[in-house]
Amino acid sequence: MPARSIAPTMDVAIARPVDARANTAFEGELRCYEQLVRERDVDITVIAQEGHSLRTDHVEVATCSQTYLERGRHLWRQGTKRLTGADRVVMPAFSELATVIRAADFDVVETADPTLYPGAHAAYTACRETGTPLVSRASATKHLPNIVPRAKTEAVVDYASGFLFVSPMTHDRYVEQGYLDASDDRAVYTGHPVDTDLFSYEEPRPDGDSVTVLSVGVLEERKGYKVLAEAMQRLHETNVAVQWDIVGSGELESWLQTFVSQHGLEDTVTLHGQIPHEEIHEAYASADVFALHSLETPTWEEYFGVAYAEAMSSGLPVVGSDSGAIPWVVRDDVDGMLAPEGSVDDVTEALRELADSPDRRREMGANGRENVEERFHIDSVAQSFLDGWSRPLDRGD
Repeated sequence: MPARSIAPTMDVAIARPVDARANTAFEGELRCYEQLVRERDVDITVIAQEGHSLRTDHVEVATCSQTYLERGRHLWRQGTKRLTGADRVVMPAFSELATVIRAADFDVVETADPTLYPGAHAAYTACRETGTPLVSRASATKHLPNIVPRAKTEAVVDYASGFLFVSPMTHDRYVEQGYLDASDDRAVYTGHPVDTDLFSYEEPRPDGDSVTVLSVGVLEERKGYKVLAEAMQRLHETNVAVQWDIVGSGELESWLQTFVSQHGLEDTVTLHGQIPHEEIHEAYASADVFALHSLETPTWEEYFGVAYAEAMSSGLPVVGSDSGAIPWVVRDDVDGMLAPEGSVDDVTEALRELADSPDRRREMGANGRENVEERFHIDSVAQSFLDGWSRPLDRGD
């Protein structure tokens, strides 16, 4: 069918049913969608999985479900993965997604990463039949074992009019795997939207008797908590007045509790557990420094680092690692200090320097806030979405 031109009022479908759930990444994107509907000539429909918990004021929501066969295959694959310990991604398929798209009259459809989500091919099928432009969202930075056949991924990639990459690293993965050329002009880097009103910055922060270091994230070894714990122990032993507040839950919680007890850090370290995302800004507002030390694993690396950006938006200097996309988000020695992965020495010295220098903390905190306002503000990311959706369909049969 012939390609259609974008109408003056753009009607966009976000066809990513598995992603359309309550998580911080999608919540940020949903704020962008809400703003585009309120302030720009755009209508947006999120196609969500049946039983979704999305709460929206301006964005429409349509639903789709798996067939009984798809549900059975998904449960079987999940069970096989658990029994065998296979290191692979198992995402549900939604052939009904194509039916929902065919029944509407969208000007452009955005779908999930076709290397991971079977539903992306279903969206492509409907778009190809109706001549509707298709834009692909992509976020993973690792080549992950998956059930999606390469031929289906290639069909989506070849047809797509644009790609929304959360960071340059995700683009690099497509190039390394031979899906795209490095010079392909369909790539748009979006970053992750941050609500700078919620994660606000009031300067100057008052100086106290001790410096509060905040960590926010799932309590897993890949987030570098063991590195941070040893650094805190060293600071405690050298009488550096630092308090460590930890927000999150996970498998390392008992390890951290034991570490704190063994090293006499009860008055230094506080584990707050999981806090609702809409309340996390209060933790940032009461801290002086943000610290997280993400570590690359064979199947994961920090593809953006939402917590780092939220901390910078809150005016906190960052002590992080040089892992994954973090150096793209956090400017080393400008917004904070990035240590080599696993280097307790470098993390300790970075925290010590910031603890000893209120002026340095304020300078880096102000720099980070400016960085987020320029690159990851909801306005900026929403515009990048619009740029990707507006690309004309000039590929595919």
